[in-house]
Amino acid sequence: MPTLSIELAFKYHQAGDLAEAERLYRQILIQQPHHIDANHLLGVLAHQVGNYDVAIAYIETAIKLNPRNPDFYGNLGEAYRLSGKFTEAIASFQKALKLQPHNGKTHYNLGNALQAQGNLEQAISHYQRAIDLIPNLAQAHHNLGFLLKAQGDTTKAIAAYRQALAINPNYLQALHSLGNALQESGLILEALDIYMKALELSPQSAEIYNDLGNALQANYDFDRAIVVYHKAIELKADFAEAYYNLGNAYTVRARAEEAEFSYRQALLIKHDRADWYITLGTLLKDQNKIPEAIATFQTALMYKPDCLEARLKIWLLLPIIYETTAQVSQWRTRFIEGLNQLIKSVPLDTPIQISEAVKAIQNSTNFYLAYQAQNDLELQTQYGDLVHRIMIAAYPQYAQINPNRPKSTKIRLGFISNYFRNHTVGKLFLGWLQSCDHQQFEIYCYYTGKLPTPATDAFAAVSDFIYHLPRLDTVIDQIAQDQLDILVFTDIGMHPETTQVAALRLAPVQCLAWGHPVTSGLPTIDYFLSSDLMEPEGAEAHYREQLIRLPNLSIAYARPESPQYLLERSQFQISEDAIVYLCCQSLYKYLPKYDYIFAAIAKRVPKAKFAFIYSNNGDYVTRQFKQRLDIAFARQNQNSEEHCLIMPRLNRDEYLSLNRIADIFLDTIDWSGGNTTLEAISCNLPVVTLPTQFMRGRHSYAMLQMLEVTETIASSESEYIDIAVKLGLDHPWRASIVEKIKNNSDRLYNDQVCIKALEKFWKNPHSYVSGEA
Repeated sequence: MPTLSIELAFKYHQAGDLAEAERLYRQILIQQPHHIDANHLLGVLAHQVGNYDVAIAYIETAIKLNPRNPDFYGNLGEAYRLSGKFTEAIASFQKALKLQPHNGKTHYNLGNALQAQGNLEQAISHYQRAIDLIPNLAQAHHNLGFLLKAQGDTTKAIAAYRQALAINPNYLQALHSLGNALQESGLILEALDIYMKALELSPQSAEIYNDLGNALQANYDFDRAIVVYHKAIELKADFAEAYYNLGNAYTVRARAEEAEFSYRQALLIKHDRADWYITLGTLLKDQNKIPEAIATFQTALMYKPDCLEARLKIWLLLPIIYETTAQVSQWRTRFIEGLNQLIKSVPLDTPIQISEAVKAIQNSTNFYLAYQAQNDLELQTQYGDLVHRIMIAAYPQYAQINPNRPKSTKIRLGFISNYFRNHTVGKLFLGWLQSCDHQQFEIYCYYTGKLPTPATDAFAAVSDFIYHLPRLDTVIDQIAQDQLDILVFTDIGMHPETTQVAALRLAPVQCLAWGHPVTSGLPTIDYFLSSDLMEPEGAEAHYREQLIRLPNLSIAYARPESPQYLLERSQFQISEDAIVYLCCQSLYKYLPKYDYIFAAIAKRVPKAKFAFIYSNNGDYVTRQFKQRLDIAFARQNQNSEEHCLIMPRLNRDEYLSLNRIADIFLDTIDWSGGNTTLEAISCNLPVVTLPTQFMRGRHSYAMLQMLEVTETIASSESEYIDIAVKLGLDHPWRASIVEKIKNNSDRLYNDQVCIKALEKFWKNPHSYVSGEA
């Protein structure tokens, strides 16, 4: 047999004819079993086709024949790495570097093996050494960026990705990684541009479409995100993450059925994702699908038995609305038992336990507890102490204020809320900022909502400094950095991250306004800023904070602007001869025990029409409420269909038009209208109200007292019905009430008396409380 040439075999190998090259290498080894290059190159070829065990065997044979060749060790290391044997791979690369310490490619490969083993620090060192030796090695720049990002240094990671792309602008993985890093850093517009460039190179990449969808969501372009997620799923039918993200986009757009379907599809593909079950359970809870929500949270616990967030959501779950009065006490008892369980079940001994606890409270509030119309001081205090304990464990540096902080010339006054936008809270308290004396006060505003709106601009216009900080860490750090004298929370209990911030000591004086009119229960809130007219006698017993009774309504509320257009009754499908009772509160404000009142009024006012508003919690809640009305009316031999209208969600002009075409405003009992009553009075609507024992049930009462329109303030449920009936049937009397409201309504709006008291309080809270100021 003629002697075969290794050069010929290698020529075929280089040309890509691996089958012929392999045949020749094997023939050489038949003739010369100890041929070093044939053993090595056959191992390299086996590595190329993914046959790593064979590759390792041949290359190890070559090394036995020649243990001084660094290339052999380098190729052996790659075969070991790709077969998942990282310890052996690292050892091989290290031997290669002993023989050839300045080989940049070997440093790069060793970095890859160390990264795979989880040894990030050493991996970074070898990537940096590889870059020193081969500056144009784009992959080393990219992988370095990946590890820097994993260590939390996103800024340096972005720089590394950019360097990789400067070397190779069409480096797809670097484009994708850069897009993700930019998105994580909040540089959303640039991330969107990068993802689009990546898609030009790889238009069939489902993963890039998914990440593009995430960036579109971060840019609040939810409808386009939905389209993009569908494209990702079209390209990859079993893409669980894309289904999950699609569910998130549908949730934001209030398309609950589609969101639920998307989450369930994601969980069919990846059924062990406890966090996804929690998201699905939260969606179900927010629709008042309580049994399904509890079952879903319990499924999360099957896959993650120690999941504190799932336990919290089960233990503290409360319905949005109740079907019967008995349910209120049943759910309250369950909540009390759950809270006691929770308090016993929050270990804070390790960083992981602290992180899990912070995450658990970051997605839950006790918002619906206050709508049970009972004294929540004890329960709020228990929960407030728990949140405080968790937050101090996570942020021990904010347990107390440095007493030696430098004094500023002006009083630094901060306001924080998630609702400095077109929301009741923003409308109620904008006047506090607008009326502040900037010669005496320096105003800091912290908006923690997702998306600024034109209403946010109104807060910016009256602030010396305004920050849009949706992330918990950033808002905490910014407030601390600003060294405020007073920090005012316009609301606590509506948005979970606001409660978390409030549980820290970020200013010497911390106050709570009545955006959510119930005690925070937190040991870190010093004063509750309330309305003297709204608070009953002895109200101090309702608050953990020290109660400050500001004059009148306590707010400088601007008179609502007239609608740009007005709708007629016919456009609401309401007849001209109907007596329209506006019942425009959120449906969770209506307790079952008062449902009979509507039927009792209808029984005496045959042409009564009660105009409710469709729940922003969706179809299920609205249907449950309508079923309650059906039952209440049937009990009095009335037909709810003849008397009850549930209006769709309305824009501002439509809503004010509804106020204008209505005859009477029926206030909710136990949780009175605030912003809604102020808007109704601006439309000259007579208001029927029944003040109850807590401040939250006395807003409208205070407004009517200020107007000196006390004729429509009831002292009992039966009197409430009588007043509503009289207003419906006695047109002259109703007209006299309307005229009185017209003449006196200016008293309610832009009130400066409360502002003077507020400024007096802010100058010296202690003296104000003691009466010395």
